[in-house]
Amino acid sequence: LAVIIDPGHGGEDEGCAKEGVREKDVNLAIAKLVRDKLNGMGYQGIMTREEDAYIAKEERVENANASNADIYVSIHQNTFEDGAVVGIETWYDGSDSVRDSKRLAQLIHQETINTTGAVQRQIRDDAQLHVTGKTVMPACLIETGFLSNPRERALLSTTEYQEKIAQGICNGIDLYFNPGTMYLTFDDGPSAECTDKVLDVLEEKDVKATFFLIGEYVEKYPEVARRIVEEGHTIGIHCYRHDYGVLYASKESFLEDFQKAYDVIYQVTGVEA
Repeated sequence: LAVIIDPGHGGEDEGCAKEGVREKDVNLAIAKLVRDKLNGMGYQGIMTREEDAYIAKEERVENANASNADIYVSIHQNTFEDGAVVGIETWYDGSDSVRDSKRLAQLIHQETINTTGAVQRQIRDDAQLHVTGKTVMPACLIETGFLSNPRERALLSTTEYQEKIAQGICNGIDLYFNPGTMYLTFDDGPSAECTDKVLDVLEEKDVKATFFLIGEYVEKYPEVARRIVEEGHTIGIHCYRHDYGVLYASKESFLEDFQKAYDVIYQVTGVEA
């Protein structure tokens, strides 16, 4: 998997600058750390610039598109006339529904906040930027801090903080390619109306779930219970009757209720829950 790492600005284009700290230098330092970390994780990190050189944004995008890379991440610093403003912003092109740029931006933003403890500013979907709008792969641009804020500028100038930013960006990229697993469960069904609506959405999205069923409702809506099985979902036992006074009266009453639910589910669906 190839990742374009774009250190914003460079050469005669220094970006924003404050008290001798230049955006182009911070961008490049963070980008090199990201590249090295990604390479160590088994990815191929491709830099749009390796040194303090000016490369037009059009050329960066053209080279990136020709590389057949999988994603594009541009690294920048921010500035504002109010020196009190701090935090991380991440931008992507929300007008494009084909590329998966939103998820990329969300994960990089989330993970960089986690590693740095920085103030969480906006994830912006209105980026009218060449590097986010003209790339053929999912793309985002992260503004990792404000050089106009004295404290954040001091942090951004240190290798230690740059390492935290780079690690966050890499964590977000890794999550993008290797998403976590979510287990989706539904209790207290089946019902005549709600369960069918849930199943319709799951079918549309090609998602499987587990349904913990109530035995007396399975008897009442057997066709819905059978639909759960037919569409590839898992069935678990909730209880036979949702009467806590009876259900939890004793260990024996609980086991009796459970067995009754088990038998009903098996008879209706053929599933040994």
